[in-house]
Amino acid sequence: MPIIVETVGHIAADIQLAVTGISEHLQVLSDVPHDLLMVIYPAEVVTTDDGDACWATFQEPTGNTNLHIKIAGRFPRGMFPHRRDGIENLMDSVCHEFAHYEQWRDGKEITERGVNVRARGLLKLCGLA
Repeated sequence: MPIIVETVGHIAADIQLAVTGISEHLQVLSDVPHDLLMVIYPAEVVTTDDGDACWATFQEPTGNTNLHIKIAGRFPRGMFPHRRDGIENLMDSVCHEFAHYEQWRDGKEITERGVNVRARGLLKLCGLA
């Protein structure tokens, strides 16, 4: 099954390209037996199910939502000295949330344990670290 990248509103072309590119790598590197949406929002943060603000979050399917990763598609002004730094940070966040998808896919508890190590490994395999 594919990873499907969708946008809500206007998203800068470089961010769309980065998310689409990494999603293509992740599909090759890891088994994706579900339709997994990666939705990019025109915002500096997105919210978790608990209402916490973050740059990206994995959302399990529920009765009225599909399996997806929500991604903030804008950077807070002045946070990154160079735009490429913001995109690198975003790719790290996408890999981190994809690692949570892998936990869910494998029937494991969704926890932070080992996720940063897996995310760095995915970035390296994608040629981004």
